[in-house]
Amino acid sequence: MNNDVLKEARKKIGEYLSEVREEKGVSYYAMQKQTGLRYEQAKAIESGSDNYTIDSLLKMAVSLDLYVFFAPKDGKHLDIEDMEKKSKEG
Repeated sequence: MNNDVLKEARKKIGEYLSEVREEKGVSYYAMQKQTGLRYEQAKAIESGSDNYTIDSLLKMAVSLDLYVFFAPKDGKHLDIEDMEKKSKEG
């Protein structure tokens, strides 16, 4: 798999989570109190870092009251535009 595709996917996920967090007015402090997710961990996820665990990502999703799910790619390779389109449909 192309590492550039993974890097772009992490970037898009991080941008989305950052937007949701800001829209909902959730501070890093509030997130930490609710989930135990440290500021550094949340910033790493929002920046698109590849240095975080699935547990950290799930804690952030819980804190922001988001679903995390997997869906079939319909035979396509990981395609950022397709992922964005599908996420807006749901």
